[in-house]
Amino acid sequence: MQRTAGTAGTGRWEPTPSGGVLHFTVTKAQACALYWQLNTGVLRTAAYWRRHWAGWALPFAAAGGLWWAAGWLPALTLLVLALGTRVWRMRHPLNLQSLIGAQIVTLTADGLYLTRPGGRLYAPYTAYDTLRTTPDGLLVYNSGSGAALVIPRSAFADAAALAGFTALLRARIGRCAGAIPQGGRL
Repeated sequence: MQRTAGTAGTGRWEPTPSGGVLHFTVTKAQACALYWQLNTGVLRTAAYWRRHWAGWALPFAAAGGLWWAAGWLPALTLLVLALGTRVWRMRHPLNLQSLIGAQIVTLTADGLYLTRPGGRLYAPYTAYDTLRTTPDGLLVYNSGSGAALVIPRSAFADAAALAGFTALLRARIGRCAGAIPQGGRL
């Protein structure tokens, strides 16, 4: 479900003097692709590993103890099951339904409002530290907490709308957290 930057989408970006409003719809396939790209992006950051090292180290410690007590085969089985379950949970989120459907992102002077079928959320620009464009869309997230905003490329009618939205969001987040380089990470 990849789109190129020049392909017209079904969304609508409306710049305003204080920011802008983006209307778009996310399908299940888009949500899955963007969620996986978000997870791999967050996993590449040191902030994630500082906060979650115990959840990844525990299966290795348990496997080591089992190896000592019962041998290598039960230890290897435990390790494969534990790590496989952890990776499966990352690829198949329980809350994926919250990403699917019609959405509206409103950029204001001090933060953004995200309106989804499940409700409305306000987040100040300081809640985000990373802005990445991927082949499937735009990912805006906090690498420490995992708070994220995922926007498919189909949310933008053309490459100019994508560039305008990204430039405005990059400037707003950068103003709060320092300049964000073109690669995305602070």
